[in-house]
Amino acid sequence: MKSRYFCCAVLSLVFFIPGFVYAQGEKATFKVGVLYFENIIRPEKVTPGQAGLHTVDPQYDYLERALTDMLTTDLAAFPQAQLLERARIEKLLEEIKFGESGLVDEKTIQKRGLAVEGDFLIYGRLDKKKGRLIVKTKIVDIAKGKIHALKEVSGTEENVLMIVESLKSAVADFLGLEQGTGINAFKMEREGSLAILPFYNNSKTNKLGHLRQGLPVIFMDKFIKLGRFTIVERAMIDSVMQELGLQQSGLIDEKTAVKIGKLLGAKYLLLGMFIENHGIIRIDMRVIETETGRAAIPASITSENEEKLFSVIEIFTTRDFLPLQ
Repeated sequence: MKSRYFCCAVLSLVFFIPGFVYAQGEKATFKVGVLYFENIIRPEKVTPGQAGLHTVDPQYDYLERALTDMLTTDLAAFPQAQLLERARIEKLLEEIKFGESGLVDEKTIQKRGLAVEGDFLIYGRLDKKKGRLIVKTKIVDIAKGKIHALKEVSGTEENVLMIVESLKSAVADFLGLEQGTGINAFKMEREGSLAILPFYNNSKTNKLGHLRQGLPVIFMDKFIKLGRFTIVERAMIDSVMQELGLQQSGLIDEKTAVKIGKLLGAKYLLLGMFIENHGIIRIDMRVIETETGRAAIPASITSENEEKLFSVIEIFTTRDFLPLQ
């Protein structure tokens, strides 16, 4: 891994509530929803027409989804964290009202929060000061209707992956999570059919846009050679996605994925996204069981560059790919 990935950013990991840990009991488990991190970075130059308006710099919009996807994958590695699928908390998002006091409406939270069986919601804002990205993260305790603020995490844009690592540590320490294998998994059958959808590009640019279709092809070839699963042909996948109008956006949620899987007759769907951050490539993946809509533990792999990406994928598919029966 490049040295700048480990050393360049000075990152804050101290909380506003020192020593506070939620998981006081042994092996406490939580159902956690990760919301999008909102970009509130102001443009360096504001036009007269933008003066007085809430205007943000769109060049950082890519981080809203990128931070959320990577943090979700990383938190799934903790046994105590059961990650809520985004489709299950969308309705809750519409109901929550965040106040200046740091409290949310308890009646709304209890009513809507219990509907999705969630314990905590994580959300945040992305700002920039003196050339450094500032991530302000908060955790909502649904049962108590209380918002807890974590101390800011900061770093340069070229160290986004380190910022995510620090976000993961901050949330894990706050909730008292311990590293291990996540609990929200199901066993995959080797003989099941698998459809690998186009990967979503979370990068700032489209420099590696070819990986959107290229990565599914690579994984298809690997699984075919390993004799794992019956792989759904790419032409069938493209046809269904075109029929549903999904070819251009590439953005697929769990509910849509289940619909695609049923149309394809696939038992499992592999969803993926990737980000290129100053040469370093990270890929995040998760498998959806079409019949139930359940998701296996998300997985991620990181490569120093595109040239080494293929060997990293080789190791991952041969040895580390998701639990199989």
